[in-house]
Amino acid sequence: MKSILFIRHAKSSWEIENLEDFIRPLSERGINDAIKIGRYLKNIQLSPELCICSPSHRTIATFSIINHSSNWHNIKFKLNKNLYECSGKKIKSELKETNNKYNFIAVIGHEPSLSEFIEENCNFSLLKFPTSAIALVVYKDLKRWRNLEKEKGELVFIISPKQLTAADVK
Repeated sequence: MKSILFIRHAKSSWEIENLEDFIRPLSERGINDAIKIGRYLKNIQLSPELCICSPSHRTIATFSIINHSSNWHNIKFKLNKNLYECSGKKIKSELKETNNKYNFIAVIGHEPSLSEFIEENCNFSLLKFPTSAIALVVYKDLKRWRNLEKEKGELVFIISPKQLTAADVK
């Protein structure tokens, strides 16, 4: 079995005019939402072995906050430039290169590629993947990442920070 935790980067700041998209920082709301998601992941004890992350500033900052607030220990972190401004098909292509020793990975990326991946691979219509939202996709019979295209995943859940209660994030 292989599992993927998809994480959309936290809300970015638009306070600085004409700032290049790649280097936009997180907004205060984005920081708070990432902390909530990290605490939620800690409470439900979801801890990936590997995180593959787009190299934009906001995706790296999202990882850093979630990693700290979830207490993910010993997670391997890998930047992948191909996850910035890509398609859902490109995400799949990149995931097929993942080392099979990893059974549970996280992917931190952007829209619309995350929702495209879920729609194309889980038979689930997703209009929008909100900022800081997480989605767990499980491939019950998948043994090798390179065979990802041969199997449909099961979307176990998709949760945004707005859906979490105080009890979920304490």
